[in-house]
Amino acid sequence: SSAESDGYKRQGKEKKASGSATRSLLKYETAFLVSTNKQGESLPPLRDNTMSIQDLLPSHTYEENGQKWQQDVSQTPATRDDIINLEKELTSRLKQEGAKESGICPIREELHKQCFDELIRQIGIQCLERGYVLKDVRDTYFEIKDKYKELCESMLGYGIRRCIQGEVKRNSVDTEIRQIEEDCSKLQKSVADLEKEITAKEQKATEEDAESEKEHQAVVKDKKDKITTVSYTHLKLPKILPMYISVVA
Repeated sequence: SSAESDGYKRQGKEKKASGSATRSLLKYETAFLVSTNKQGESLPPLRDNTMSIQDLLPSHTYEENGQKWQQDVSQTPATRDDIINLEKELTSRLKQEGAKESGICPIREELHKQCFDELIRQIGIQCLERGYVLKDVRDTYFEIKDKYKELCESMLGYGIRRCIQGEVKRNSVDTEIRQIEEDCSKLQKSVADLEKEITAKEQKATEEDAESEKEHQAVVKDKKDKITTVSYTHLKLPKILPMYISVVA
């Protein structure tokens, strides 16, 4: 029939697109064609019983060669082997993609998110309510993480602004220090010049004092010599005067 023919066509297109499907720790069904831009046709999804799981974990859609493909979350229940393989695949993917063992690492965060989504899928298939609880836990965790990220970015921005302000202030202080040092150098030079001038004036005053003292001593000596001469003459005059008088007479 035409319905069976359409079904086989869709299944063939699912197999063709499976190679381009997303590589994730979260299990998906085989991709199926949703629409094509070439003919403008739109094909309905093959599965109608995945809406409850899709509420928890949305489908993955992508485009290839102008065609839109969709992958719904798998509804296959998980076994013990699936859990063991999930752990092994997580460890393997962490090593393959070079995830850091500690600190902030987007690769490790994304892989752990995919692993958590797979656990939500496995538990949600068994009990949808438990899946919703885990979804709320996951969303709350990422909401808190985003808040902390915003807080860290805000603190980082504040720290950068404070560093810039400190750098500007330090440059201003350095400029003031250099200006003060230049002023101090000028003042020290002025002090040295004044000290030289004072020394020169003191030396000149000392020389002038010495010269004045020398002149004074010369004057004093001359006066003393004159006094000595006058005194000598005064003492000799009574003796010499009669001789002069007798000669004159």
